Amino acid sequence: MKRGILALVFLCSLITAQAQSLFLMSADTSYMQSKGFVNLDFGGEYRSSALNNRFMEKLIFGGKIDGDDKEVVNRKLKDINRLGGVADINLSYYSFIDTLLGSDKWGMKINIEDCYDLSYNFPEDFYRLLFEGNKQFAGKSVDFSEMSTDLVVFQKFGVGFFNKRNFSGATLSYVNGQDYHSLAVHDAQLFTSEIGDSLHLRYNADYTRSDSSYTGLGTGNGSGAALDFILNLPLAKNGGFISLEMENLGFIKWNDKTLHYHADSSVAYTGVDI
Repeated sequence: MKRGILALVFLCSLITAQAQSLFLMSADTSYMQSKGFVNLDFGGEYRSSALNNRFMEKLIFGGKIDGDDKEVVNRKLKDINRLGGVADINLSYYSFIDTLLGSDKWGMKINIEDCYDLSYNFPEDFYRLLFEGNKQFAGKSVDFSEMSTDLVVFQKFGVGFFNKRNFSGATLSYVNGQDYHSLAVHDAQLFTSEIGDSLHLRYNADYTRSDSSYTGLGTGNGSGAALDFILNLPLAKNGGFISLEMENLGFIKWNDKTLHYHADSSVAYTGVDI
């Protein structure tokens, strides 16, 4: 089922990309005589500075992560590593009947978008503890310092303009902040005793989240603005095009019901002999 959903997301992304490519690479401009068209697309991606595609596919969709998989990742690990992903659903209307900026080459675009953005930074020792266990750290401390994660969920309602021939343009959007979660671990150490019978965790961290009593799609826990820009440069003789794009350049100001927690403590655990 998960593979089917991923394939559907990928297919819809391809359909959108192919539709735009047909317009940009075709010499036929008869589509400009229409009143406009509606475009619906959704998609997503994940990224990591250390975890490769094979490792991520097994982690998300299931499968045995064997020694070879771990060894490939081990060679790429740095002191601090990155992992993240984005997903969005986008509904856009392109109008061909209006004239903007004093020229009939430009049209108006209206856009509604639901966006999800996750980022995670983790130290090398945290990965080794999670996937290889703590036996290797007997008599030592595992350092979790500088670990952090951020999740932002927001909607955009935008109006902009586009070039009817090459679809270059810009959109300015009002941003509705739905959910926000941020965890920053400033200092954390996990000590495993020499014989592995006890653990001691010390941590100093801050956690911030949007109003927990007001959740759900479209919930307004913050507001802001964002600018999207795309520049398509068709090559000679319809040989292709170069596309430069910038998305979600903006900000969200979360309301005064945003919650903040600070933790600075330690906890110890001693195993039980049976």
